[in-house]
Order: sequence, then structure tokens, then C-alpha cells
Amino acid sequence: MKKETHIIIRYLRYHIKSIILFTVFAGVFAAVFSLYTLPTEAVLYASALCLTLMFSIAAVGYFRFRKKHNDLSEIACRACFSIDNMPEPSNLIEADYATICEELFKAKSRAESDAETKLTDMREYYTLWAHQIKTPLAAMRLLTQAREETRSIDESEGEDEDESERNKKSENVNIINNDVCDTGDASYNDEMKEQLFRTEQYAEMVLQYLRSESISGDLVLNEYDIDELICRALRKYARSVIRAKISLSYDGTSLHAVTDEKWLTFVIEQLISNAIKYTPGGKICIYTSKRSIFISDTGIGIAASDLPRIFECGYTGFNGRAENKSTGIGLFLCKKVLKKLSHGIYVSSEVGKGTCFEIRFSESQVTKM
Repeated sequence: MKKETHIIIRYLRYHIKSIILFTVFAGVFAAVFSLYTLPTEAVLYASALCLTLMFSIAAVGYFRFRKKHNDLSEIACRACFSIDNMPEPSNLIEADYATICEELFKAKSRAESDAETKLTDMREYYTLWAHQIKTPLAAMRLLTQAREETRSIDESEGEDEDESERNKKSENVNIINNDVCDTGDASYNDEMKEQLFRTEQYAEMVLQYLRSESISGDLVLNEYDIDELICRALRKYARSVIRAKISLSYDGTSLHAVTDEKWLTFVIEQLISNAIKYTPGGKICIYTSKRSIFISDTGIGIAASDLPRIFECGYTGFNGRAENKSTGIGLFLCKKVLKKLSHGIYVSSEVGKGTCFEIRFSESQVTKM
């Protein structure tokens, strides 16, 4: 009953203008009739007919109003799923409201779909990242274990220990050493630094992945000497280049361009890191031509079937799966970052011969060669 009363009150408020207008008109007619001294019965009869007609129309309108209200209330309860079976609009304004509701629902559905896609991508990336970071952590654990067992054997040399037991320990340590590295101080420290560097790179990749969602607000565009950015990236990966026994060719460049220092350096580092991963004992060349930076290698190359998809998020390709080195996120971030900077990225490759990546600036961005 309370709900019904509430609907009636809302209906009367909705038609308050019509009620006031009808009352004014009834007063006007009553005043005119009184001026002509018409019989009271005639005036009352006409008024009764008008009231009866008004209440009949109001009753029909009320039931339609209540039905539409109930239908819309039911739709509101399931609006998160669908807005089908909405009441037909009875006038132009209601049709406009219905159109707005449909557009809002479509926008909401698109936003939910985009959010779900981003969540899925992030979940897949962190799953890959967790597996990837286990590799350097496991290597450091083996290094530590090998060093501890070496020290244990050294300490037990002066003790009265069974010769066969000592030989067994030595054999176990040698196996670990062969799989990881020599446990001498220099080799041990170098290997630990390399694994720590790899761990830092994986952690940095996570931060860059999260920052890339709001990269537009993080850009600081200025004119930079591209040679300085390349040299900075090369210094960072110098140890890895030496350990991989890779020949590096870079003669410097006089190229200056308008870009973002931090993000372009990130892209260059990613391309150098990829070249190191897939160029064992080969050669990496970095050079410029007109308004482009080229980073080429003589590594294992990329299959023609993989080339169109290497910039997709999470796509590792044949090399990534075979070598178990790829998270499928590095090149995706490179493409995303360079698009925000209005730079282009292109790739050419041949299996067994190597790969060449090109970072291309627009003519308006190059300020000096």
C-alpha cells in the first residue's frame, strides 16, 4: 500500500502542470457561466462531465505510468547484464532518454571488456614474469650452494674423513660448478653480479609495464643527443656483452632529436638486451642513417611467420619458446612507447642470419645530424 501511495504521489507530481491548468480553465468557465446567470444545474452537470472525463483519462494514464515504472525498475535490477525489453517510448523526450541509456550501456560494456582484457593481460604477464625471475634466483642459489660445499670440503681436509666420502663431495661440487660457473672468487662474483643484474632487469620491466598505462602524463619532450642515450644503454649492458663474447660495433652519431630521454633509453636497452639474448658469440652493430637508429645482430633471427606478431602483448614466438628466454612483453612495450612518442619501429630478419630493428624519428623531430 505504501508503495502504491508513493507511485500515486509521483504520478500527480509528474502531471502537476496539467492539474493546475485544468483547475484554472474550470475556474474561467465557472466565472463566465455565472456572468450569464446560467442555471446552477447546467454548470454542475458540465463540471461533473469534465471531472469524470478527467479522472477516466488520469486513471488510464496512471496505470500506464505504474506499468512503465515497474518495467524500468525491473530493468534497473538487471542493468548490469542487459537493457533489453525496455518499454517503448511514448514521446520524443522519452525516446531521447532511451537512446542515452543504450549508449551508456554500450560504453559500460566496452569499459568492462577493456578492463577484463587488461586484467587478463596483466595476469598472464605476471605469471610469465614469475617463471622468468625464478631462473636468476635459482642460479644464485646454486652458486651459493656450490661455494658453501667448496668451503665445507676445504675445512674438512684436515680432518680424519673417509677418502671415498671426500671424493664424492668433490664430485658433487664439480657437477654444480660445470652447470653454473667456477667457484673462484672472481668467477663467483662475476656470475652473482650477472644474475643480480638480470633480476634487476625483470623488476624494472614490471615497473615500466605498470607505468606504461599512464605514459602520456610521464613524458618530458626535449631535444637530446641520441649518442648519449645509446652510450648510456651500452654501458649498462657492457658486462653482458663481454660475458656473451659478442663483438660490438658502434662509432657514435651526431643525431639530435626531440624525444623523451627515459622512455627512449628504455626502448634502446630492450633492443640491445634482445640482441644479446639471441646472438651467442655473434656481432651487434648500432648505427644511424638520416633520421633512424639501427640495432642489428648476427643472431638466430626471427621466423617469417612470427614477424607480424612480435609486437603483440605476450607473444613469444618460436625463439622465445625454444630458448625459454622471452616474456613476450619487451617488444610490446617498445611499440607502445614509441607510438606515444610519435616514433616508428620496424624490423627485418632472416632465420640464421640475424635481425635488424629500426627506430625512426619523424622529420619534424630531428633537429641536427
